[in-house]
Amino acid sequence: MMAVAKTNIKYLMIPLIMAKRRTKGLVMDTKLFLKALLQTSAITAVAVGTAFAQDNDSDATEANEVVVTGSRIKSDTFTSPVAIDVLTVEDAKIEGIADLGGLLQTSTAASGSSQITSAVSAAFVSDGGLGAESVGLRGLAANRTLDLINGRRAGPSGVRGSINTFDLNSIPLAGIERVDILKDGASSIYGSDAIAGVINYITNKSDGGEIDAYTSISEESGGEQYRLSGSWGQTFDKGRFRVTGDYFKEEELNRGSRDYLDCDEAYAFSPDTGGRIDVVDPRTGDYQCRDLIWGHIWIYDYSGNNNTPDSFPNIAQYDYDGSLASNGLPGYIQNAGGGVEAPAGWFPIYYDQADIAGNPTFAGYDVGDRARGLVNYDHPFQDEETLSPSTERYTFMFDGDYEINSNITAYGEALFNRRVTKSNGYRQYWNYSYGETSFGGDGTLGTNDSGAGWGGDAWFSPTAITDINDSKTEIDYMRFVGGLKGELGEDALLPGWSWDVYAQHSDSSGKYTNDQIYNDSIRNYNFSTGSCATINGGMTTGATGNGVTVDGRPCVDVPWFSADLMNGVMSPEVRDFLFFETTGKTDYTQTTIEGFISGDLIKAPAGDIAAAVGVFYQRDEINDVPDDHVLAGNVWGSSSAGITAGSQSSKAIYGELAVPLAKGATFFESLSATLSGRYTEIETVTLSGESEKTDGFNYRATVDWQTIPSVRLRASTGTSFRAPGLFEQFLGNETSFSSQRSIDPCFQWGDGLSSGAITQRVADNCAADGVRDDHRPAISADVFRGGGFGVLVPETSRNYTFGGVWTPDFADLSVALDYFDITIKDEISTLSASAIVGGCYASENFSTEPLCNFFNRNPPGPGADDSRITDVTATFINVNRQENRGLDLTVRYGQDTQFGRLEINAQATHQLESRGLLLADDSVEDFNGELGEPKTTGFLNVTLQPSDAWRVRWSVNHIGRTSNNMRADRNDPSPTLYGVPAKYKNFTESTTYHGISGEYSLDGGWTFRAGINNLFDEHPPAISSGDTGNVPIRSQYDYLGRTGFLNVTKTFN
Repeated sequence: MMAVAKTNIKYLMIPLIMAKRRTKGLVMDTKLFLKALLQTSAITAVAVGTAFAQDNDSDATEANEVVVTGSRIKSDTFTSPVAIDVLTVEDAKIEGIADLGGLLQTSTAASGSSQITSAVSAAFVSDGGLGAESVGLRGLAANRTLDLINGRRAGPSGVRGSINTFDLNSIPLAGIERVDILKDGASSIYGSDAIAGVINYITNKSDGGEIDAYTSISEESGGEQYRLSGSWGQTFDKGRFRVTGDYFKEEELNRGSRDYLDCDEAYAFSPDTGGRIDVVDPRTGDYQCRDLIWGHIWIYDYSGNNNTPDSFPNIAQYDYDGSLASNGLPGYIQNAGGGVEAPAGWFPIYYDQADIAGNPTFAGYDVGDRARGLVNYDHPFQDEETLSPSTERYTFMFDGDYEINSNITAYGEALFNRRVTKSNGYRQYWNYSYGETSFGGDGTLGTNDSGAGWGGDAWFSPTAITDINDSKTEIDYMRFVGGLKGELGEDALLPGWSWDVYAQHSDSSGKYTNDQIYNDSIRNYNFSTGSCATINGGMTTGATGNGVTVDGRPCVDVPWFSADLMNGVMSPEVRDFLFFETTGKTDYTQTTIEGFISGDLIKAPAGDIAAAVGVFYQRDEINDVPDDHVLAGNVWGSSSAGITAGSQSSKAIYGELAVPLAKGATFFESLSATLSGRYTEIETVTLSGESEKTDGFNYRATVDWQTIPSVRLRASTGTSFRAPGLFEQFLGNETSFSSQRSIDPCFQWGDGLSSGAITQRVADNCAADGVRDDHRPAISADVFRGGGFGVLVPETSRNYTFGGVWTPDFADLSVALDYFDITIKDEISTLSASAIVGGCYASENFSTEPLCNFFNRNPPGPGADDSRITDVTATFINVNRQENRGLDLTVRYGQDTQFGRLEINAQATHQLESRGLLLADDSVEDFNGELGEPKTTGFLNVTLQPSDAWRVRWSVNHIGRTSNNMRADRNDPSPTLYGVPAKYKNFTESTTYHGISGEYSLDGGWTFRAGINNLFDEHPPAISSGDTGNVPIRSQYDYLGRTGFLNVTKTFN
């Protein structure tokens, strides 16, 4: 890295997309350059970038004309009327940031909301599939932020049908110079998706070679990162090129590797004393871990006898280590009433003394809460569950240009990226069975030899656990760009105007592999009364769906009541009969053709009036084909899915006009306005040829006013849009089967109210719907989910921004403050089945709640199937609106001290409002300050440069407090833990991470960087309802703990 010798100040990078012509260098007095830059909105978000001047060669003084992100008009100034953050790779390196996702998180426009990271993609079903990484600005989803590479669109990447955004895994840090973040809607310039803003990745076009090696290792094992890259660039007489190769590997981080990830406690507190009231596990003496329970059988008891505790759920657990008996728990006591019968070694579990009080069967037994504390949770399989998956990436990049003649230059770009991501998981699975003598064992109902020792007027659901639940994603992503650019000659109609025409094509080809369970290996044998060899000729039935048929297989009798099976131990024959791998394939292509021309129209008193006009065409196609067993619906506990296929074409014409209004007057050092508009037509076509068309117009108006040399004000208003994504329109119809207990809050709502599992409002609404308080149907509900083709309309938004920049003469200081306001209408969304049903019964306006229209329930009445939810429909719909408002503050200060050059950079975003309205008749939901949406985030970097060779940095990253208390109190005004009044922690404290790092450069092109991130080993905050353990999985938090990094770079001329 080169500094200006005279002042020892390194220039900040500015948001340039392209230069008018190559020059040997651009030289400007350092302070004048900083003033010119810092009076614009292009205040860097990550401190200092690389040197912009190469030498003081007085011959190399020709100024470049540039295009700023957010405009198509070239200018010889650095002014931008909208807020732009500039993130430099050099600063990523000194802070030990390993990849593009980590770099983007340093902008508070992104850190104020939870993004999709590899950990988030493993914890939740996320767009793009396992391992995907994306960033959405302003608390909006990533598909409302447009990604560009060198000002040109970058096609989406991922697997499954839900692909809608560029995957940050696709481009390495080694291939880029900086990232420009335009924090304003820009659909009038760039088209669809630019609602929240634009992220523009500017590739490295420098000469010379570089080899870079990086490693990051945490104090505890897991999550190690390794990177090795090399690149070479050269300028020759008529052109230039640069090639880059990069290898990246990240090791898996599993739950057992961190104490705060591997135990999900109730984390409940006494409302009176504030002390913990969690149940204690007598085996460990610690608070009970509550994750997936294992080694148990659900019991549906119809006997009316009292030999089981009055608790929900009613389950039996096997005494693997003798702890149930040694702690004084009774087994299944038989009496004259004909209650539940169970073999030796099985005990009722999940109850306390109150649940057996007054029951003569349990007279004399004092179990306290030991029968709750002894429930089997925290299986060893849990420790191996992935928090952050392992990832391996290979990337090759090329870009270059060639001067055909003095007025025409050809350019091209190529990108190839291969990513493999793997994760480990575990799960429950179950069937429904009669016991050996259920319901009297009369030979016609309820006899099952495999359930030896089990009986009574009941049926059973043995629930096993397994670690055969792994996933893998493999994606090959390619992107090619070819174009011509130049200037019109003096004899042309518009002499001196610049023009650019290019074509971009990207292709994402992915495979997704998952461990699954054959549906016909379980559902065929629910409630069977003999060996599977007596059913269907000893063959499973296979399945047919979506035009695909999968054949049956020879059956194997599964020992469902075996305690070993419920502990994850099975024979190879049973494993092969139950489990298999599915592999689906996803292809997504995008082709873009765009051309635009820009230049000065006429001279005006305040300067030249400039304009740009352009045309745009884009075609997107998706083809997602799940595994045959998924298509046919032969995957247990999962969905049958159709093929997601279709295409979408966009045509647009746009224009932009920049008008200088005043210059050199009192309080009007300069005043200019920019107007832009874009008309777009979109046609969407199904695989069968059915089509839908829509069109629209978007505009933006900006004002840039420099009142005095040190003060600049700016404002913008405009509209943006997002066309429905292909997956949102064409998602192949998915049919899944959800158990009644997982989606229906009215399932045994009487017990649920007593235990505190549901609120009084939910119970009241269940009763109002005629559902019995002991309602417990066995048959699953069908859940239908699919695309909204023919129903969805584009999202639209209106954006307002207003701000100013202050750069006083008396100090090397710049302060920028901006207000933003975004309102989205017709937002596209979908809800889960449990959210639909749960939202219906939790509503204060139950009789008119729109969510209640999305599912069907059998009428009340006698019978085992009364009031059962039969089906839930969860397609993509246009919801009402979402609103986001807030403030951005950016401060930069520089000072030469006796110890060297001191630079202080700080940025903060405070969100004033983040709320949404789902359906027109719903109440407004306020998300501002809730989990994953902190009101305030910010960072501070303090850099000291004692000499050209040394740089040291202290970095601080702050995430504000969040709270879901109001939502929790609204949903459950009187929370309990097992019927005892409780107070839960529904908030996260403010969290601040510190890092220290240094950089040392040697002669010969060697640079060494090292540092420690999360210096004080700050753990993520704990809450009562965490996603993993008691920890919320959100992109703002660090799950590795204290981590050291080392980076070595060697440059060549």
